[in-house]
Amino acid sequence: MTRQHDQATTDDRILAARQARRRAAEDRFLSRQERRSREAEALVGEICREGQPVFYINRRDRRGNLTGKTAEFPGALGFGAALGFLIQHNYV
Repeated sequence: MTRQHDQATTDDRILAARQARRRAAEDRFLSRQERRSREAEALVGEICREGQPVFYINRRDRRGNLTGKTAEFPGALGFGAALGFLIQHNYV
């Protein structure tokens, strides 16, 4: 006795499996982004210059050694800019 598969049911299962894979990949991506943001927050320092916060990071060379230079991100949006810099340049 052979079992007949309904084409619509098979297509629905295929689409559901694809959607589940997409959701899983998106969850992995978001958790990776959150982890990188948390790690980057620890690398950002803050100083106060003329009453305004200035966020800074210590620059590194290609091998990951500290160079003694800093990158400064002034203003209210400086913290987010510093995080973006760290993530974009693979500091974390």
